[in-house]
Amino acid sequence: MASVRRSSAWQSSTFDQWFNAPMAYRSPDSRFELRRATPEDFPRIYDLVDTVWNRTRSRADYDWIYLHNPGGVARCTLMFERSSGELVKSVAGFPWPVAHGDERREARFGGDAVTLPRLQRQGLSAISIAYAESHPWHKRTISLAAPNEKSRANTAKLGRTPPLGPLPFGTLVVDWAAYLGARGVP
Repeated sequence: MASVRRSSAWQSSTFDQWFNAPMAYRSPDSRFELRRATPEDFPRIYDLVDTVWNRTRSRADYDWIYLHNPGGVARCTLMFERSSGELVKSVAGFPWPVAHGDERREARFGGDAVTLPRLQRQGLSAISIAYAESHPWHKRTISLAAPNEKSRANTAKLGRTPPLGPLPFGTLVVDWAAYLGARGVP
Protein backbone atom coordinates (compact mmCIF):
# COMPACT_ATOMS: atom_id res chain seq x y z
CA MET A 1 0.00 0.00 0.00
CA ALA A 2 1.27 3.42 -0.92
CA SER A 3 1.83 5.98 1.81
CA VAL A 4 -0.50 8.97 1.66
CA ARG A 5 0.79 12.53 2.16
CA ARG A 6 -0.54 14.98 4.73
CA SER A 7 -2.26 17.92 3.10
CA SER A 8 -2.94 20.54 5.77
CA ALA A 9 -2.10 21.76 9.24
CA TRP A 10 -5.61 20.75 10.37
CA GLN A 11 -5.23 17.21 9.12
CA SER A 12 -6.05 14.54 11.63
CA SER A 13 -3.88 11.48 12.16
CA THR A 14 -2.42 10.16 8.95
CA PHE A 15 -4.20 7.64 6.81
CA ASP A 16 -1.40 5.13 7.41
CA GLN A 17 -1.82 5.42 11.19
CA TRP A 18 -5.57 4.82 10.89
CA PHE A 19 -5.14 1.98 8.42
CA ASN A 20 -2.47 0.15 10.44
CA ALA A 21 -4.20 0.32 13.83
CA PRO A 22 -5.01 -3.28 14.83
CA MET A 23 -8.60 -4.54 14.47
CA ALA A 24 -9.75 -8.02 15.40
CA TYR A 25 -13.48 -7.91 14.50
CA ARG A 26 -14.68 -10.57 12.05
CA SER A 27 -18.02 -10.62 10.31
CA PRO A 28 -20.56 -12.81 12.12
CA ASP A 29 -22.06 -13.53 8.69
CA SER A 30 -19.72 -15.91 6.87
CA ARG A 31 -20.98 -14.68 3.48
CA PHE A 32 -19.10 -11.41 3.95
CA GLU A 33 -15.58 -10.16 4.58
CA LEU A 34 -14.88 -6.72 6.09
CA ARG A 35 -11.80 -4.58 5.73
CA ARG A 36 -10.57 -1.01 5.51
CA ALA A 37 -10.12 0.51 2.07
CA THR A 38 -6.84 1.62 0.58
CA PRO A 39 -6.69 4.34 -2.07
CA GLU A 40 -6.37 1.54 -4.62
CA ASP A 41 -9.95 0.51 -3.67
CA PHE A 42 -11.41 3.96 -4.30
CA PRO A 43 -12.36 3.41 -7.99
CA ARG A 44 -14.47 0.39 -6.96
CA ILE A 45 -16.09 2.52 -4.24
CA TYR A 46 -16.88 5.24 -6.79
CA ASP A 47 -18.52 2.64 -9.06
CA LEU A 48 -20.58 1.25 -6.17
CA VAL A 49 -21.79 4.71 -5.11
CA ASP A 50 -22.75 5.57 -8.70
CA THR A 51 -24.58 2.24 -9.09
CA VAL A 52 -26.55 2.51 -5.85
CA TRP A 53 -27.45 6.18 -6.32
CA ASN A 54 -28.12 5.71 -10.05
CA ARG A 55 -26.01 8.69 -11.08
CA THR A 56 -22.48 9.44 -12.12
CA ARG A 57 -20.12 11.78 -10.27
CA SER A 58 -16.95 12.67 -12.17
CA ARG A 59 -13.73 10.88 -11.22
CA ALA A 60 -12.14 14.27 -10.58
CA ASP A 61 -14.87 15.07 -8.03
CA TYR A 62 -14.49 11.67 -6.36
CA ASP A 63 -10.70 11.97 -6.28
CA TRP A 64 -10.93 15.40 -4.68
CA ILE A 65 -13.35 14.17 -2.01
CA TYR A 66 -11.61 10.86 -1.27
CA LEU A 67 -7.93 11.49 -2.05
CA HIS A 68 -7.20 15.22 -2.13
CA ASN A 69 -9.59 16.46 0.54
CA PRO A 70 -7.87 19.17 2.63
CA GLY A 71 -8.65 17.18 5.80
CA GLY A 72 -6.92 14.06 4.52
CA VAL A 73 -7.61 10.82 2.71
CA ALA A 74 -11.03 9.22 3.29
CA ARG A 75 -11.32 6.42 5.82
CA CYS A 76 -13.65 3.79 4.36
CA THR A 77 -14.88 0.43 5.56
CA LEU A 78 -15.74 -2.14 2.93
CA MET A 79 -17.83 -5.29 2.84
CA PHE A 80 -17.18 -7.92 0.17
CA GLU A 81 -19.26 -10.95 -0.72
CA ARG A 82 -16.90 -13.89 -0.18
CA SER A 83 -18.36 -16.10 -2.92
CA SER A 84 -17.92 -13.53 -5.70
CA GLY A 85 -15.39 -11.06 -4.32
CA GLU A 86 -17.87 -8.31 -5.19
CA LEU A 87 -17.82 -5.06 -3.21
CA VAL A 88 -21.35 -4.87 -1.77
CA LYS A 89 -21.13 -2.14 0.88
CA SER A 90 -18.97 0.89 1.56
CA VAL A 91 -19.08 3.50 4.30
CA ALA A 92 -16.85 6.59 3.97
CA GLY A 93 -15.71 9.02 6.62
CA PHE A 94 -13.70 12.14 5.91
CA PRO A 95 -11.21 13.61 8.41
CA TRP A 96 -12.62 16.86 9.73
CA PRO A 97 -11.04 19.79 11.59
CA VAL A 98 -12.31 19.92 15.18
CA ALA A 99 -10.66 21.47 18.20
CA HIS A 100 -11.39 22.07 21.86
CA GLY A 101 -9.65 25.32 22.66
CA ASP A 102 -6.28 25.00 20.95
CA GLU A 103 -6.22 21.20 21.16
CA ARG A 104 -6.92 19.32 17.93
CA ARG A 105 -9.37 16.43 18.25
CA GLU A 106 -9.76 13.41 16.00
CA ALA A 107 -12.99 13.82 14.02
CA ARG A 108 -14.73 12.53 10.94
CA PHE A 109 -17.57 13.73 8.77
CA GLY A 110 -19.79 10.91 7.54
CA GLY A 111 -19.79 10.46 3.79
CA ASP A 112 -21.08 8.07 1.16
CA ALA A 113 -22.72 5.02 2.75
CA VAL A 114 -24.10 2.53 0.24
CA THR A 115 -25.20 -1.09 -0.03
CA LEU A 116 -26.07 -2.93 -3.24
CA PRO A 117 -29.88 -2.94 -3.57
CA ARG A 118 -30.09 -6.76 -3.65
CA LEU A 119 -28.55 -6.87 -0.16
CA GLN A 120 -30.32 -3.93 1.47
CA ARG A 121 -32.51 -4.52 4.54
CA GLN A 122 -30.57 -7.65 5.52
CA GLY A 123 -28.73 -6.34 8.57
CA LEU A 124 -25.47 -5.45 6.84
CA SER A 125 -25.40 -1.94 8.31
CA ALA A 126 -25.30 -3.36 11.84
CA ILE A 127 -22.34 -5.57 10.88
CA SER A 128 -20.54 -2.70 9.18
CA ILE A 129 -21.10 -0.41 12.17
CA ALA A 130 -19.83 -3.06 14.60
CA TYR A 131 -16.70 -3.41 12.47
CA ALA A 132 -16.10 0.37 12.37
CA GLU A 133 -16.68 0.62 16.13
CA SER A 134 -14.04 -2.03 16.77
CA HIS A 135 -11.33 0.35 15.55
CA PRO A 136 -9.23 1.37 18.58
CA TRP A 137 -9.77 5.07 17.79
CA HIS A 138 -13.56 4.85 17.61
CA LYS A 139 -14.27 6.03 21.16
CA ARG A 140 -11.99 9.06 20.83
CA THR A 141 -13.23 10.16 17.40
CA ILE A 142 -15.91 12.82 17.13
CA SER A 143 -18.42 11.90 14.41
CA LEU A 144 -20.31 14.54 12.50
CA ALA A 145 -22.87 14.10 9.74
CA ALA A 146 -25.54 15.80 7.71
CA PRO A 147 -28.14 13.04 8.00
CA ASN A 148 -30.89 12.37 5.50
CA GLU A 149 -34.18 10.52 5.95
CA LYS A 150 -32.63 7.10 5.18
CA SER A 151 -29.82 7.55 7.67
CA ARG A 152 -32.26 8.74 10.35
CA ALA A 153 -34.44 5.68 9.72
CA ASN A 154 -31.40 3.38 9.92
CA THR A 155 -30.31 5.00 13.19
CA ALA A 156 -33.79 4.40 14.65
CA LYS A 157 -33.91 0.83 13.31
CA LEU A 158 -30.63 0.06 15.05
CA GLY A 159 -32.06 1.45 18.30
CA ARG A 160 -29.56 4.29 18.46
CA THR A 161 -30.18 7.84 19.49
CA PRO A 162 -27.90 10.53 18.15
CA PRO A 163 -25.97 11.75 21.21
CA LEU A 164 -26.45 15.44 20.46
CA GLY A 165 -29.10 15.60 17.77
CA PRO A 166 -29.41 18.77 15.72
CA LEU A 167 -27.29 21.62 17.00
CA PRO A 168 -29.54 24.66 17.43
CA PHE A 169 -26.63 27.05 17.21
CA GLY A 170 -25.31 25.59 13.95
CA THR A 171 -25.20 28.11 11.14
CA LEU A 172 -24.26 27.80 7.50
CA VAL A 173 -21.93 30.73 7.21
CA VAL A 174 -20.96 30.38 3.60
CA ASP A 175 -22.53 29.24 0.34
CA TRP A 176 -20.03 26.35 0.15
CA ALA A 177 -20.66 25.54 -3.51
CA ALA A 178 -19.88 29.13 -4.56
CA TYR A 179 -16.98 29.46 -2.08
CA LEU A 180 -15.25 26.26 -3.19
CA GLY A 181 -16.12 26.73 -6.85
CA ALA A 182 -14.47 30.16 -6.85
CA ARG A 183 -11.31 28.48 -5.59
CA GLY A 184 -11.26 25.84 -8.31
CA VAL A 185 -12.54 22.98 -6.16
CA PRO A 186 -14.91 20.66 -8.08
